Amino acid sequence: MSEQSRAPAQPKPAEPESPGRESAPARQNEAAPQSNRAAPQGVTEEPTGEEPSRGLRALPPRQLTAVAVSALLLLQALMLTLFAWPNARMGPRDVPIAIAGPPAAVAPLTQQLDRQAPGAFEVHRVTDEAAARDRIEERKDYGALVVGGQQPRLLVASAASVPVAQLLQQMATGMNEGRQVPVTDVVPAPEGDPRGTGLTMGMLPLILTSMGAGIILSFVVGSTRWRLLGATAFAILGGLASAALLQGWIEAIDGPYLTNAAVLMGLMAAISLTVIGLSVFGVVGTALGVVLMFLVGNPFSGISAGPEMLPEPWGALGQLLPAGASGQLLRSVAFFDGNAAIGKLLIVLAWIALGLTLSLLGAWLKRTRASRAPSAVRPA
Repeated sequence: MSEQSRAPAQPKPAEPESPGRESAPARQNEAAPQSNRAAPQGVTEEPTGEEPSRGLRALPPRQLTAVAVSALLLLQALMLTLFAWPNARMGPRDVPIAIAGPPAAVAPLTQQLDRQAPGAFEVHRVTDEAAARDRIEERKDYGALVVGGQQPRLLVASAASVPVAQLLQQMATGMNEGRQVPVTDVVPAPEGDPRGTGLTMGMLPLILTSMGAGIILSFVVGSTRWRLLGATAFAILGGLASAALLQGWIEAIDGPYLTNAAVLMGLMAAISLTVIGLSVFGVVGTALGVVLMFLVGNPFSGISAGPEMLPEPWGALGQLLPAGASGQLLRSVAFFDGNAAIGKLLIVLAWIALGLTLSLLGAWLKRTRASRAPSAVRPA
């Protein structure tokens, strides 16, 4: 046998793979989706890619600008309407007043007033001036016309509303054939603020800062407990400081300082806690709080002239919101020894309770969702 036939066959060398070619298993492994690769048990993988942008930010700049400008114009029109329209339509609507005197003298005046200004006044007939004074001091009437003597006399309470007191003087002069009627201010406005503008303008920054406190605490502080504690601290300190300024320096209110401060604390707590409570519904809830507390609550509060001077039913609606109820409550405790304060106090307390309830409910729902969510174990 030849040597060539006895020599073992040499293995054929493997051909090198070209750079562009891959084996079938390699290609299958590479093409397999990332989600099909099983992660180690008990380990949750972090998402590696960025989520696609959604919402308004996904719009092109041109459309986003158009949306922003349109929203601002709508907000501007809404604010202009809510703040300008009530003042442009201001006038007496069932303003409660009294006419004191003998029935034979009171009846003709009541009929005359109904003819000259139908629907402007709600007239209460009383027997004498003492009864009329009692009704004014109890905040049942804004003023009274006393007849039956040599000439009629007018009783007003400028501390309740300077514009209404001026309106009653015009009314009495007109009913007296243009002759001036003697006027007695039963409950006058404070000497430091005889026109009442200091108190009126002083309420606006209190409303704004209280609303701002609720918004800031909602978005900056994550803990519900600390949100509520922050709002409480803001209300207490702000009420003490604001009452000191309004009463001690500006001289816009009278009465016991601590009682006035407590009313202002209630105003700030009602607004800030309500905004915090509504924030459990997200941006929509916060926006609703701004609309109720500021865009509706402030222009329809009736602090400057009285709710009876505003268009119906907005004047009555404003008294159901914290700004309107607190404004009248402050007048009651500062000038009228707390008369007619109970109803307004209950409204303020109801808003505080609503804010607390919504906040605690939101915290409970958050804990419930967290307890039901599967716990993710991450590698050390």
